[in-house]
Amino acid sequence: MARAVSEAAPWRSIEPWPRQGDVERHVVLEADAAVRERVAAWLHLESVDSLTLDVVLRPWLDGLRIVGELDAAVGRICGVTLDPYQEEVRETLDLRVLPPGSPHLPGESAGEVSIDLDAEDPPEAADVEGVDLGALALEALSLGLAPFARKPGVAFDAPASADEPSPFAALASLVNRRSDEN
Repeated sequence: MARAVSEAAPWRSIEPWPRQGDVERHVVLEADAAVRERVAAWLHLESVDSLTLDVVLRPWLDGLRIVGELDAAVGRICGVTLDPYQEEVRETLDLRVLPPGSPHLPGESAGEVSIDLDAEDPPEAADVEGVDLGALALEALSLGLAPFARKPGVAFDAPASADEPSPFAALASLVNRRSDEN
């Protein structure tokens, strides 16, 4: 999550690091119309009709554990029919974030790295000033979008091209003719 998000990112909401004695905080971020418009342009969507991040921030070591959910409704264009449609995105979040320089951050590995797919993700470093929940919401939204914009119920049927000659057939005949001449 090392949120190296530029100042031009469409949604920033920095939550400060916990201080000693802090207890968990419940935070709900709801994007207003201007933010939703910027997010739609940034992610190349037709529209972002709703975008809400609902999380609980719990002190964890010298950082935070963030647990919650992102809910969004976005307008997209179907890549098959070119019709507009609505896509609902719901992403569950559960991550641990530490400030830069924390002694609890995993060290750099110079040798071979083994990955346990069943293990928890390691904690991530965030900005010096705190955790950017807006950037976290944008990341969750972008990861939650269907990779191929396709209206529900629409299937792509590839055209049958067995009868049509390939555009490269003419080139192949030239190569074959040249090899016959030699």
